[in-house]
Amino acid sequence: MCKIALSFLLICLTLFGTVSAQTKRVSDTTESEHHLDMFGSSQITLEQIKEKLGDTLEERLRKRDFKGIEEAIKQIGKFAYVSVSEIAYIENDVTSSYTTINLVDEKDRASRMLFFDPPTKEFPDPNGLIATWREYTRVNKQW
Repeated sequence: MCKIALSFLLICLTLFGTVSAQTKRVSDTTESEHHLDMFGSSQITLEQIKEKLGDTLEERLRKRDFKGIEEAIKQIGKFAYVSVSEIAYIENDVTSSYTTINLVDEKDRASRMLFFDPPTKEFPDPNGLIATWREYTRVNKQW
């Protein structure tokens, strides 16, 4: 068990170093590309979302207001799940970001949302690793 925890810690430390180096490069890049896509709905298309939300969508994407986008999308359809997520890559000093709108139509809830109950047990934070990870994700949301 101790070897597994140590291996996990080493992997996390390696990832912290790698991702931190990439994050520093984001602010140094001069070009950027943004891509938007949607997955999981048969009741609405990405084009319809763009049409219905109009400039509000573009403004919220610019501000990275994903919760606002999620709330706006919930108002235009019958969805069991709405989530907006983003990932960015850097290659040759060009930052490419990809925003995905993930949807589950209400009619598909039974077949697509087969989840276990949320965990109820709490575990100790090994050497502050979880707190460090939360701080890392908080800081990286700011770039």
